[in-house]
Amino acid sequence: MTSVFERIGHLSPSKQALLLRRLREKHTHSIHPSVRLAPLVPKLGERYDSFPLSEIQQAYWVSRNEFFAPDARGTNVYLEFDLLGVNEFTVPRLDEALQLLIKRHDMLRMIILPDCQQRVLPDVPQYNLTMRDLRGRQPPYVEATLVESRERMRYEKGPSDRWPLFEFIVSMLEDRHIRLQARIDALIIDGGSRRLLTQDLFRFMEDPHVILPPLKCTYRDYVISWRAIRESELYNLSRDYWLRRLPSLPSGPNLSWRRTADNPIRGRLTTHETILLHPDTWKRLKALATAQALSPSALVIAAFAEILTDYSDSPHFTLGLLTTYRPPLHTDIEAIVGNFNTLHLLEVADNVTSFHDRAKKLQDQLLTDLEYRLFSGFEVLREWRRHKQLGQVAVPIVLNSLLHLSSLEAGEANVASIAAADVLEIDASMYVPQVMLLSTVFEGKSGSLSCKWQVVENSLPDDLLTGLTRDYANFLESLTESESWKERRGTRRVRPQLEQSKLSPASTAESTNFIAPRNALELQLSQLWEELLDVKAISVKANFFELGGNSVLAIYLLIRIDELFHRKLPGVIMYEGGTIEHLAALLQQPAE
Repeated sequence: MTSVFERIGHLSPSKQALLLRRLREKHTHSIHPSVRLAPLVPKLGERYDSFPLSEIQQAYWVSRNEFFAPDARGTNVYLEFDLLGVNEFTVPRLDEALQLLIKRHDMLRMIILPDCQQRVLPDVPQYNLTMRDLRGRQPPYVEATLVESRERMRYEKGPSDRWPLFEFIVSMLEDRHIRLQARIDALIIDGGSRRLLTQDLFRFMEDPHVILPPLKCTYRDYVISWRAIRESELYNLSRDYWLRRLPSLPSGPNLSWRRTADNPIRGRLTTHETILLHPDTWKRLKALATAQALSPSALVIAAFAEILTDYSDSPHFTLGLLTTYRPPLHTDIEAIVGNFNTLHLLEVADNVTSFHDRAKKLQDQLLTDLEYRLFSGFEVLREWRRHKQLGQVAVPIVLNSLLHLSSLEAGEANVASIAAADVLEIDASMYVPQVMLLSTVFEGKSGSLSCKWQVVENSLPDDLLTGLTRDYANFLESLTESESWKERRGTRRVRPQLEQSKLSPASTAESTNFIAPRNALELQLSQLWEELLDVKAISVKANFFELGGNSVLAIYLLIRIDELFHRKLPGVIMYEGGTIEHLAALLQQPAE
């Protein structure tokens, strides 16, 4: 008799994803049968009113702000395409398509206001493509020019208070083709939005008269609705769940980092792409995973955790998972452009059971955690830092699975392939702030299992990433033998003897007894805090974040201090000693 897992294995990936979604929905509803998210109510008449930054936007905005990182890189999504077989109409059509794209998608007209709010501009000037003709140039010159643009656009920190928050460059090349390079600020798009924009851009190129269905909700509607969810019963259940977990939640794995929390991450990223498994091997492994009731994403997450355990100085750590979540608040939520990325925190605890049992345990833990995702990983990290006095880089390693579980988490958006058959995607990457190592696992066009590593330059010993990649690929390949799933871990393999450098926790000031402001300067700062935090009678020893402050409010506080006292204080002092007493002492010192 055919087992249920064999029958599942014969289903298409989309049907497997649908089945998993229904099982998860059944499980969630059994826990919270009376709790539902209120549907989004579109307010298109208010689409040009200002609105707050979402949590992921706050993370990106803070990471690029000069108060926290004066030489921080930009937070960009970078895209590069070859358009083949072009003619004299291609560039004008591309230019027209870009104007239509800007008109259709509100977030392409967004700016950040001085009060840390964002606003969509109702009208903007015509955007002008940057054009350059590289025909007739020597190949080394052409390649150097394209590389220079690529590197600049990956890391450029364009102003967020002025439109546009993107840049497009068209280079005319030999053999009737052009290279399109694009930089779009991650404040306005995520991976799903990148696919939407790419699809619509080439649709408009093919037919500028195509009529796409009007969008019936906006990113502003989503952000406003999502903030209202914070008052819901389900949000409170999610918050309570994670606050109960905090005391036992470990920090991220330490891989002999050369940078620490006292040495903020400002370096450029280096990117390495490798094939972990060839198509036939990956196909066999997926079939084995299905037989073990594991999704492909759960498999690669568990295998990644297994290898990190060998390299980390502790087998008990927290791994970050980057994914996209578009909550089912409106039928058009899948069609709007914006940044819907979110972070999940997955606890990994080493034990001596079989890999099958460890992988199942991780998958079950992840599915349980996702039921409480309304209290996001960013919020967990904020509470984490307050309780454990951790520095800014608490979870330095993040895995981004683009296999079918993460597409499920993205809402199973049915994004068609690029309309123009003569368009080749050359490159696509995204910067994630406060992450030292980002591993993106995906299925390549040939059906291989591939991985793109993005690591902060000089943050790891040179041979560590090479060893990590090799061991990850070898371990995955070993799992194609069913007996490997049954093996017990036993003693952990010896970790490479590499230089040690733990992340340094940021200290916080004592806040035991109430102490009123003792001089005019402390009184001014106290009044400023009361205005920002809506809290009265603040002790000069109280910590800013314990009073309800966050990174965005901390930056706004430093902006106000600069306006009032003409002193530009570094943002890191809010983590090292974020009290009125500490700030007053710094302001009393002579400026350097």
